[in-house]
Amino acid sequence: MKNVLTAFILLMSGQLFAQSEPRLVLPIGHTDPILSAVFSPDGKYALTRSLDKTAKLYEVFSGKEIYSFEGHSKGLSSAVFSFDGKRVLTASLDGTAIVYNVSNGKKEFVISAHSDRINSAVFSQDGNFILTASSDHTARIFDATDGRQIQVFSNNS
Repeated sequence: MKNVLTAFILLMSGQLFAQSEPRLVLPIGHTDPILSAVFSPDGKYALTRSLDKTAKLYEVFSGKEIYSFEGHSKGLSSAVFSFDGKRVLTASLDGTAIVYNVSNGKKEFVISAHSDRINSAVFSQDGNFILTASSDHTARIFDATDGRQIQVFSNNS
C-alpha cells in the first residue's frame, strides 16, 4: 500500500509540474466591458458596444461573432442599427461617428464635425438622416448617404 501511495504522489507531482505545449489563443468578443446591446429590427442579430473602441455584431441564435466594427480611437458611447437593419451607426468619445454596412461589415463613411465627444447618435426613421449629440454643446443633422452636415443646433442658435 505504501508503494502504491508513493507511486501515486510521484505521478501527481509530475503532472503538476509538467509544462504544456504553447498554443495560439485568438481574442473573441470584447476586451473591455460591454456597455450596451441592441437587437436588429428583424431580431436575427445583436449589436454590442464597448469601451474597447469596437462594436460587435453577433448572430443571435448561434452566438457567432459576425463582424467587429472598428475605426474609433476611444471607447464607444453609442451603437445602433438603422430602422431597416442594413447599417450600423457608432459614436465615440473620440468625437466621431461611423456608418458601417451590415451585409459586408465595411465602413461607409466617418462623421468628424464635432469638437468633443459624441454622446449619442441615431438614424431617422426613414433612414435619410443621422442626428448626433455632443459634449461640444451641439446637436447636428447629417445626410445618411454621405455624412454631409445639414443642420447644427447649438447654445448660440
